[in-house]
Amino acid sequence: MSQTGMFALLGAMLVLGFLANRAFQITRVPDPIVLMIAGVLAGPVLHLVGENAFQPVINVFGTLALLLVLFEGGLELNVRETMRHFPGGFVLAFLGFVMSAGMVALVARFAITGMGWSGALLIGAVLGCTSSTVVLPILQQVRVHDSTRVVLLVESSLADVIAVVGVGILVDVTSLGGALLGSLLGGFLSKVLISLVTGGVAGFLWSRVLPRLLRARFWYVLTFGAVLLVYAGTRSIGGSGLIAVLCFGVTLGNIRPVTRTLADAAASERLSKEAYLQVLAFHSELGFLIRTFFFFVLGTLVQLADAELLVAALGMFAAIVVARALAVQASRWSWQVPREDRSLVFFMMPRGLVTAVLAVQVIEARGADFEWLSPIVFLIILLTSAVVVLGTWRASAAQAGLASTAPTL
Repeated sequence: MSQTGMFALLGAMLVLGFLANRAFQITRVPDPIVLMIAGVLAGPVLHLVGENAFQPVINVFGTLALLLVLFEGGLELNVRETMRHFPGGFVLAFLGFVMSAGMVALVARFAITGMGWSGALLIGAVLGCTSSTVVLPILQQVRVHDSTRVVLLVESSLADVIAVVGVGILVDVTSLGGALLGSLLGGFLSKVLISLVTGGVAGFLWSRVLPRLLRARFWYVLTFGAVLLVYAGTRSIGGSGLIAVLCFGVTLGNIRPVTRTLADAAASERLSKEAYLQVLAFHSELGFLIRTFFFFVLGTLVQLADAELLVAALGMFAAIVVARALAVQASRWSWQVPREDRSLVFFMMPRGLVTAVLAVQVIEARGADFEWLSPIVFLIILLTSAVVVLGTWRASAAQAGLASTAPTL
């Protein structure tokens, strides 16, 4: 592709991403779906983009988009409100992932020719988690109670992390051998502990350094550099960089400046709020840019599924729906969500950025044996997003009905 064509493609991609994001208010269709469909049209259908044009950078951009989304989500989390609803979100995330991964693995084992249990479990882990990159924007634009928003945010964030850690361990275990259950439990607990400590300490230290830099230009770019260093440093010592980045964002978003007088406290609080809004806006814009690029490129890499893969994808989608229903019912005792929001909790089962990134990593790790995974992941993302669209339509209709029947004074 020529330089002119590349710039035209990038410009059109960003315009489409912006329009799709704005159109969500009307259509309730998540913008990743629009971008992926546009990528399929530009790639496999119309051949405007070469099949391998972006192959070398897809994994890097996917991981980078994931870091930015988790950091932004961490900044926006209120610790007190989160801790109130953390148990419910954790139980829902754990049960949802375990049930979805197990039922998807069962379908994969018998629906795909030559699939063994190790590979089936790997597929289940890839497709087992909901996507915070889809849930977050929807929760920002749909009217729900705060308790519902926090439970779903905690669930999707934790599910992302569980899936990333689980797939990483499964790839190592299936490649090198080892005790599966012990490796999963021990590896997960050690990664979480290392990551929480690293992210928390880094966030505390950066919150002390940052006030000295707020008058300098480009300090938010420096914060982005700190995010990358936290991720890389945590991974280098055996932790999960994603958990560390999320914890880093939570710490920065909730810690208060230390001051000696009330006047200093008021000035520091005002300056901290301005800085918070600036860094949040910067990372949100940068995350949108990279996420838009990733989902469009992902669409260009999709190969159209044959009949066997289509049947397998439909079976996995059915397994995800059933698992979601079971997980919601089994965890209802643990979360405090108003009755009118409970149906929305069931519908919020989208697969998105994490699923796509993990699929790319599995294909790279396992080679040609898993090349068929790309079209299945594409179909699952489309189908689960369609369920989310249905859920948001129902929620909007219910809110409109409540508003029309509300008494007037």
